Amino acid sequence: MAVLAGGCQDSDLDPDALFDIPTALAVAGSDYDRLFVLNAGQDTIQVVSLVDGLNTVEFVQSAAVYFPLNIQAGPTASELAATADGRFVVVLNSATESLHLIDADAMEVVSADDIPMEIVLGAAGSRPVSMIASPAECDAPCAGRFYISLAGTGSVAEVMVTEEAGVPTMSVEAVIAVGGSPHHLAITSDGAVLFVSDDAA
Repeated sequence: MAVLAGGCQDSDLDPDALFDIPTALAVAGSDYDRLFVLNAGQDTIQVVSLVDGLNTVEFVQSAAVYFPLNIQAGPTASELAATADGRFVVVLNSATESLHLIDADAMEVVSADDIPMEIVLGAAGSRPVSMIASPAECDAPCAGRFYISLAGTGSVAEVMVTEEAGVPTMSVEAVIAVGGSPHHLAITSDGAVLFVSDDAA
């Protein structure tokens, strides 16, 4: 992984020191000062603290001295995306065809009764392959909207993250049939138009 900053700023971080097959990134946190890095080789997420205009780039440490924080990402995690306000990071787990939620400020998996929050994206064989967050903020209690391409069913799932009384939840709001084998996603800055590529075309 390379850390690139505008103005060619120097950084003390050795970006290859502790990552294990980094495959996805998300900048999050209420101050947008944390980089969440998905390590596919360990099914974990590490967090890099972005402070002082990237003059200092450091791993967030765990309670164990000398060891960086590792957040469990779930099996075969493949994509990360953050809510527009930076409060939450959604993790796509492709093999289980499900999503998990991370509190970007607390830097921990959102759980209920010590069980990680998880939503399944549809019937077995839906094959989620890509995820994108809407950059548009939504009205409370909505915290963010996400779109996931489901290659196995020729559709796109719309997922909403909500937070009420400090308790976050996720739900599938709609499944939009687009046909073919949807894969890559792009969205306009106002969140009004979603573009979907078709691998079967």
